[in-house]
Amino acid sequence: MTISFRLRTFLASLFVRLMLLTHTLIACWRAVSSTNNEYYWLLAAPVSVQLIEFMVTMTYRKGVEGYWFCPCFFFYLLSTVPAIWILELDRLARYTEIYESSNSSSAESLSSIQGVSLPITLSPSLWMSVIEQSFLFLIIIGRWILPRGELTRDKLSQLLFVYIGMASDIMDLFVLFEEPDVRKDRVYTYVILVIWSVSLLQFAIVLTATKSPKKSRQALVHPEEEFEEEKAKVCGPCCGCLKTEIWSLLLSFMMQDGPFLTCRLYGLIRYNLITYSIIFYTCKNIFVVMLLVYRLSVLCCFENEAETEKAAHRAMKKAAVVRSMSTRAANARIASVEEDYANGGSRRQGARRSKGRSMNGATANKGQTRIVEVE
Repeated sequence: MTISFRLRTFLASLFVRLMLLTHTLIACWRAVSSTNNEYYWLLAAPVSVQLIEFMVTMTYRKGVEGYWFCPCFFFYLLSTVPAIWILELDRLARYTEIYESSNSSSAESLSSIQGVSLPITLSPSLWMSVIEQSFLFLIIIGRWILPRGELTRDKLSQLLFVYIGMASDIMDLFVLFEEPDVRKDRVYTYVILVIWSVSLLQFAIVLTATKSPKKSRQALVHPEEEFEEEKAKVCGPCCGCLKTEIWSLLLSFMMQDGPFLTCRLYGLIRYNLITYSIIFYTCKNIFVVMLLVYRLSVLCCFENEAETEKAAHRAMKKAAVVRSMSTRAANARIASVEEDYANGGSRRQGARRSKGRSMNGATANKGQTRIVEVE
């Protein structure tokens, strides 16, 4: 790892964390200014843990983020989400004062902390919108700037597109607070905030990461046995449900689309909330849930059949290769046997000829001896 690469990694990690830290402090500062409660500065306590995580990441991981989990965003959520909770509840409590009174155009600034103040003056509703929307945009930009680590550029681009789609749906959930019936229902308000908070945990989990394919190995087993092993792997008791994509779909269903759909349908049925935004995103959640179920069925059922066919095709290829190798080996053995037999037959024929010559010579000599004796 070169010095320039280490320096770029260090600067990128430091810049992202400083950016998130600044937003966290501004959110906590706004919560203190809006409620006049100094104890809300304690919400920034996880920032110290985030600094420790930064030093550990730079020391032991050379600035590279985790492959499956991003602790940088996790501690950022722990610090900022409670502040947004307080701001939302305070905004709902002062909704009439902010939106319906004659002081709706009044602007507020951050309170001075030991003589330190920011020259920013915004209306309470605009403060809330800026903090909430910049919250999600900073996560997307931070994920883009952070060192990729083992994550390829292709997977990072997919992850960023997924984040943008998630952020648009998450931000629209707060549109429910614009309805008077929702603001009066305190339990429904807390349910919306809890669902919103749980959905944000998806940003700390890298769901597009997949395992690299295993390297090909030379199998020393019979092709039919190997086919049975591959078939057992594909059609095992888990039915291939331990794949990364399936976990990603299940988390998306449990953390976002399922709860969001339930929450919006409850508002439609219970309070008859019929607005363009609510109708649009409710239909969107319905279609996404249907597609998730369809995709899960494809991955768990139909893909197993395709994998089984591929395994059978590979086994047939290997069986053909083994048969051709066996045929060649058998032909080679037959050729060697024939050659040995041919060489052995010529030697035997030579031995027989020499033996016949010797026997003929002995008979001739014996005959000559008898002739001499007779004479």
